[in-house]
Amino acid sequence: MKFFAIFPSSPPKLDANWYSLGTILVVLLLYLTFKYYQNEDFKKTFKLIQLVQMIVLYSWYLSAGGPLKEALPFYHCRIAMFGFFLLPNRHRFKQFLMIMAPIGSFMALAFPVFDPFGFPHVTNFSYVIGHLALLVNSIAYLLTYYEMGNLTAKSVFLYNLSLNSFLAVVNMLLRANYGFIMDFPVIQSRQPILNIFLVTVGLSSLMLLVDNLCLRLNGDSLGIFQNKL
Repeated sequence: MKFFAIFPSSPPKLDANWYSLGTILVVLLLYLTFKYYQNEDFKKTFKLIQLVQMIVLYSWYLSAGGPLKEALPFYHCRIAMFGFFLLPNRHRFKQFLMIMAPIGSFMALAFPVFDPFGFPHVTNFSYVIGHLALLVNSIAYLLTYYEMGNLTAKSVFLYNLSLNSFLAVVNMLLRANYGFIMDFPVIQSRQPILNIFLVTVGLSSLMLLVDNLCLRLNGDSLGIFQNKL
């Protein structure tokens, strides 16, 4: 069955129609999330979608003998997906991951990197569904559980630095490219130390913007920038 094929071919190529449809879908989901984030049935639905997506994907990886350099949950968004289910709602690191998740979801959908299987396949189907569900779940979480002052600019930077350094070690052990630490596609850099710096600074900066937006939604326009660095 093509959907569960185990022999790689080539990743799907997306045209303008796919991006147009994707943009409409993202805008619709954002609207629904802001409108229904307090609705328990809405939140349970997208939690279930996320959970099923993860179970199906990792079941396929296990059954297909997926290589460790691709199958482990060490991409930023995959880490956020597990954190969403495994960490307590008020945990500081969960808030960190949920601030990171919308950024990662947007970037993954705007610049998709699919596994080498034609569409539809469980990996690329999971890629799209998983990031859309993570986008909804993370924003709904922030609208419900976000706590002002829970993170400082320094803690955001240090969390990112620690996470990306950990990914660098994993990548060196497995000859992988989790988090694009070993091969940063934006500037075609294969210098791990430089890439750790670029990913850490870039992601931290974007996360501070998202955090400040959350604070504005909570009636505080200064937020973590009031905290001591």
